[in-house]
Amino acid sequence: MFRTTLALGLGLSLILAGCTTGMSGQQIRAQRAEVFKGPAPINEVQACLADRLGSEANVTTYPAGAVSEIAVGRTSTLGEFGYAYLVSLSKTADGTQVTLRSAGIWFPHMPEDRLRSEVRQCLKT
Repeated sequence: MFRTTLALGLGLSLILAGCTTGMSGQQIRAQRAEVFKGPAPINEVQACLADRLGSEANVTTYPAGAVSEIAVGRTSTLGEFGYAYLVSLSKTADGTQVTLRSAGIWFPHMPEDRLRSEVRQCLKT
C-alpha cells in the first residue's frame, strides 16, 4: 500500500513539474502570436502589466525604448528560465501593440485567460 501511494505521489509530482517547465526563449518566439492594440503609451502599459503580474513578470526594456518584453514563467532547479508566456510590447503611432505568445502549458500562477484580461485592461489605461 505504501509503495503504491509513494509511486502515485512521485508520478503525480513529476507530471505537475513537467507541466510548468516552459519553453526556451527561441521556442516561445516561434509560437503563434495573439496581437492586442490600445491607446495607452507603452511605458504605462509596461508599468501596469508589471504591477498586475507581480513576481511572475520579468521585464526587459530594450535600448531603443520603443520595445520591451515581459517574460512569465519559472526558473528551473538548473537555473534555466522556462517561459510560460512572452508578452512583447511595441510603440505604435497611436499607442501600444502587445503581442502575446504562449507555451501552451499549464501555469497555475497565471492562467492564460487571466493574462489576456490583464493585457486588455492595461491597454485601456
